[in-house]
Amino acid sequence: MLRVSGGQVLAGPGATVTTARVDGGELTLQTTASTIDVYGGKAYTQLAGVHTIKSYGGQAFSNSAGDVTVHMEGGSVAVTAEPTTKAVTLKTANSGTLTFDAAVVTIKTTGGTAYTATNKRPASITFA
Repeated sequence: MLRVSGGQVLAGPGATVTTARVDGGELTLQTTASTIDVYGGKAYTQLAGVHTIKSYGGQAFSNSAGDVTVHMEGGSVAVTAEPTTKAVTLKTANSGTLTFDAAVVTIKTTGGTAYTATNKRPASITFA
């Protein structure tokens, strides 16, 4: 596990990261990871995919290719897509804000319900 509690950490394309936890500071992930848990600070994904983002606080920015599963328990998650489309599966939506480009990002719940926005850039959903 890679744990960041302050400062700036870059995990480049050659790094092996299974799980990352961000309590503070800033993590830029340029390699594939199964899960990022964000409690504080900022987490950025670039180049490679992250399968799951769990947001409890802080900010997460999913800027990499590939679909992603999101658990919203607080904080904010921003999902952008490369020039291609991306799907986001929303597993939990208890608190926080999910921001996305509605023209290329599809948001769906585990029950299959899709959130729709009329191509607003960016669209956002706030969970209380």
